[in-house]
Amino acid sequence: MSRLIYPNLDLLVYQLREGFGDDEATLKANHQAFWQNLPEELRNPTPLATHADNLSASALSIADLSFRQEAEAPRLDYCELLPLANLSKSTYPFPEISQGIYPIQGYYYPVRIEDTYALLFDCYQNDPHGIVDIKTSFEALKTVASNKTGNLGKIWLLSGILPQDLTDNLQQLAQDSYNALDLGKGEVKPAGKFCGASCFEVWNYPRRWQSIDENIHVLIVFFPNLETAKNMANAYRYWLRLFAYRSKIIWAYLQTREIKRRLQDSYKIIFNLAKTLNQLNLVGYENSLQTLAETLSSYVQNLNYLEIQLNTLKVNLYNYQKTLKDLSEKFPETQLTELSHFIEIVKEKYQAQIESDIASLSPGLRVLEDLINSIRGKIEIQRAKSDRNLNYIIAGASIGLAASSVTAALLSTQLDEPEEPISLTEGFVWSLSPILLFVLIAIVGWYRGQRRRKSRETDD
Repeated sequence: MSRLIYPNLDLLVYQLREGFGDDEATLKANHQAFWQNLPEELRNPTPLATHADNLSASALSIADLSFRQEAEAPRLDYCELLPLANLSKSTYPFPEISQGIYPIQGYYYPVRIEDTYALLFDCYQNDPHGIVDIKTSFEALKTVASNKTGNLGKIWLLSGILPQDLTDNLQQLAQDSYNALDLGKGEVKPAGKFCGASCFEVWNYPRRWQSIDENIHVLIVFFPNLETAKNMANAYRYWLRLFAYRSKIIWAYLQTREIKRRLQDSYKIIFNLAKTLNQLNLVGYENSLQTLAETLSSYVQNLNYLEIQLNTLKVNLYNYQKTLKDLSEKFPETQLTELSHFIEIVKEKYQAQIESDIASLSPGLRVLEDLINSIRGKIEIQRAKSDRNLNYIIAGASIGLAASSVTAALLSTQLDEPEEPISLTEGFVWSLSPILLFVLIAIVGWYRGQRRRKSRETDD
């Protein structure tokens, strides 16, 4: 049986507060989604007399008051949210829960890190004897923590103190700890040291890149004694920041995969339209032009989004690297090799892939613009031909009218006055006959011209 002293589970949950171009309604929706992870009494407009220092604002909920006060916070690169709502502490305990053999205790610690909300949900079993079975303990702790969610994902931190008689085969102990969470298959790897404690990691990165829930990341730390275990709580600020930046990197790359799919779909529209251009008439050209104009607007927008997410990835990678360095310098005997290796993966794979996508998809803009210009040219030619044919008909009608006038004039000067007067209707009909003749000739000429044009297009 695998055992640990004081096993502890920390769940780090991340929710994007403000994305590019988000309006006020989206900000409030993100805020509400994040606070759904906290107790109901913090979300309802009920005075918390045992925690609030100033109850004059108790008409609002703690969550709403915190949201209002964020704009006035002196620092938003790391801002504790509960004190913004006039609570005396930055953490909020939850009532003792009976789950498993021993009761579970813990607390909530919500913060804002720049444009991201972060929640540390800390829970542990209050075992008077200390040493407990790993499987039983972590299963119970996971049951309490698993309903916490965020659109940037979450990180699991498992920790505990090693019994004195257990000094070897720590990797198997870490594997047993991970298996107790039941998060799917995962291979535990050594991840370095934190304050001299042995660290292990499981990272199942997204395979399909369709949902942030595909990303499973667990860090496991085994402390040699109680004194070194206290460093875990002292490092929470660093852990929250470090994994916030890492979560934003994964999220940004996930966004680029969806953007790339949209760009590829647009390119299919372009390709399919290009194949049918020679089969279209004037109306078809005009409809295609409208479709391509809309596709061009979407294509440009998505290319810009791709570059925005590339910049997001670079900024958060820089912050991740800096925070990891600060963590190593702040706490002696800390060398987190696997977390450092993530930097190389991002640079060589994720960043390089996005840059390659931008380079390969950007020429699609030129294709779109050339296709639009080509269709505009064809539309102008078609309209010019239509206008010319119409001019032929008008000209024929004019010639016919002129000829009828001349005929009428000649007849009036050469014919003797009839014995019986010609009726007005009969004279009008005879005067129209030259007009009708010339109109008929013009229509026949236009029809033959149309047939010759279609014959040439078919041959091409």
